[in-house]
Amino acid sequence: MMKILARLLLVLALIAEPASAQLILNELQGFSVVNSTCTGAISEVGTPTTDSAINGGALNVSMPTGVATGDVVYVGVAFNSAQGSFPPSGWTQIGSTVVSTVRVSVIRKIMGAVPDSSVSVPGNNGSSNSESGIAIAFRNVDQTTPEDSTATTASAGSGSPNSPSITPTTTGAAVIAYSATSLVDTTGTGGPSGYSDFTQRSSNDTNSTTSYLAWIASRTGGVAEDPGSISGVTSAAWGAFTIAVRPCS
Repeated sequence: MMKILARLLLVLALIAEPASAQLILNELQGFSVVNSTCTGAISEVGTPTTDSAINGGALNVSMPTGVATGDVVYVGVAFNSAQGSFPPSGWTQIGSTVVSTVRVSVIRKIMGAVPDSSVSVPGNNGSSNSESGIAIAFRNVDQTTPEDSTATTASAGSGSPNSPSITPTTTGAAVIAYSATSLVDTTGTGGPSGYSDFTQRSSNDTNSTTSYLAWIASRTGGVAEDPGSISGVTSAAWGAFTIAVRPCS
């Protein structure tokens, strides 16, 4: 009787939530979960989400709308000047760089059976300090090795944020350009040429930050991708990352 009931529940789950139910079924049958959510090329889920905090407060960045099991979320975070406890529990830090008083990091998480609704980043415990962050989510990303090559980073004490070149390994990889500066600067700015969903978020305090993020789809394996700089930005200390996201297969 219990076996019949379990099968009935699985059938109902397959109808209501086929992707999540298929993950469970694959695990029960001993198959790899890596390909279970792969339905095509990498695609963005929803649109980027942002948050900012002043007076040393914490960030609470909501997940993009529609995030589901197996989706991969990347969050770029900028601190000025101190950094609180980091990375948040359950998240993987892709990289971090410090220039002047600005600390720029990128974290990543593969969404589980119950996807997160947000990520909380502890404050930096200073009444003059600020944080800003941007989240972006993708579907059809490799579940074992989400990054297609080692993330690249650059920083400088002045000039415009400039995410450095990266060379994806796999054709079809997506590339994310994330950067941040030590100023409030969102007026008249522009993202890297050819990139989608240019998003920015400022945090205005004595020690301010502005985060910038954009992405581009379907790069060619073995060919360098150079996002270029954010335009229209006042010269300031900045840090930047470029991440190649591996497609599932």
